[in-house]
Amino acid sequence: PLYPVITNALRNSIEAIAGCDDVSHNQQFIELSAFLDDDQMVMTIRDTGPGIDPSLFEENGDVRFGQTTKPDGNGIGLPLARDIAQSLEGSVVLNNQDEGGAAFILHIKTGCLIQ
Repeated sequence: PLYPVITNALRNSIEAIAGCDDVSHNQQFIELSAFLDDDQMVMTIRDTGPGIDPSLFEENGDVRFGQTTKPDGNGIGLPLARDIAQSLEGSVVLNNQDEGGAAFILHIKTGCLIQ
């Protein structure tokens, strides 16, 4: 079940960088890291794109279902990723980085991965 979560996050980062025409983003990259912390896996996908539009977030920080800034999007990818993570006793955190770009942080209990 993690495949669509990870591919959605990577696709969003790729699209963000591809659509970034700001010349200050001359070092465009996507960074993926993962590590084990006690009983959970933590994976971070970070990019140097323009960041996540604040209008996509609910007041509690969750991404709005059905809300998108993409002309061909439907606004279900990130909420679905959150739901899948929760079904695996985990969570998804999305935020904009102070230095620019966005970060997608996935927490999953390792016991849910080995079944």
